[in-house]
Amino acid sequence: MNQMLNNEERLFSPTGDKFFEKDILDLFLGLKTAHLSAHTFAHSAALWDDFFNTPSDYYVVKDELNIINDNIVTIRKTCGQIHNIVDFGPGSAGAIEKKTLPIVNTFSFNLKRYYAMDTCYDYLQQADAIVAKNSPKLERILMHNNFFDDVALPISSQSLGLLFGLTLTNMPGIYNKESGIKYLREELSTFRKFLPKGSFFLCSYDVCQNEDKLMRAYDHPKHAAFIKSITSKIKSDLLHNSEFDQDAWFYNPKWDVQNHMFKHVLTSEYAMSFSLNGRSFHIPKGFDIVSYMSVKFPYVIYNQLFKEAGFEEVIAPFKGPNGDINISLLRAV
Repeated sequence: MNQMLNNEERLFSPTGDKFFEKDILDLFLGLKTAHLSAHTFAHSAALWDDFFNTPSDYYVVKDELNIINDNIVTIRKTCGQIHNIVDFGPGSAGAIEKKTLPIVNTFSFNLKRYYAMDTCYDYLQQADAIVAKNSPKLERILMHNNFFDDVALPISSQSLGLLFGLTLTNMPGIYNKESGIKYLREELSTFRKFLPKGSFFLCSYDVCQNEDKLMRAYDHPKHAAFIKSITSKIKSDLLHNSEFDQDAWFYNPKWDVQNHMFKHVLTSEYAMSFSLNGRSFHIPKGFDIVSYMSVKFPYVIYNQLFKEAGFEEVIAPFKGPNGDINISLLRAV
């Protein structure tokens, strides 16, 4: 019998969008950079879905799907009985159907609960509907939270956390290798707190260092539209009566080989002036907004930080066809 609670009862700690003005003010004051990913996904989930479902050279999804499908039996045998699946950032409908559901199904005999945590409410609703259709008797619990929120999950050691779509490496506010390593260490430690000793954590990350391949993957018109959409939110929510031009920006991605970071940059096509929260700003032509960074650290860095955060790798990382995407199966120790 389905013991699922209704949506309102199952939603923990709604986050809303109350920090958007502060984040944009910090952006133009030069106090923060590369910290807009959560706002972009919350505002433009449909644009990301459109890119996700469009054939392109974006290798991340293809590699993740291949890795999951090729290794699902090994994952099941290694983890044994799983009662809870915790889907950190379930993402688009396509991601849930093609990545989450195969794992839910392989553990269906013993699985009791499916948890989904995301800052994007639309993604949570999609996850709920898709998992409900696939497994109607599975209890589903939604958490409209940031991963760094103070949330205690009532789960046992027979649990498996999922973190796909390179969510692990889309780190807000980082600016170089050192800040990225610090953030990743804190992030992994946070996930370790969610998961009790003996539970498992399956996470993907990108180790690609090929600039041409990275440019082909990200410099796509539909991905550019997704990144640029944040300017429409800035205009509509904060600067609707100003000279800020939401259309005067172009996607200008850059590969920072020294820091192993792919920068999702928006560059202004001409100068503009506006006021925000009582402060005046003049943006020159060629001004860069770094929306966020996609980190591509070498494997050795991830391996060390897994250990520091309290995880052990229970099996060698599963690798994509070209060795660019890894999925590690970790156990909390």
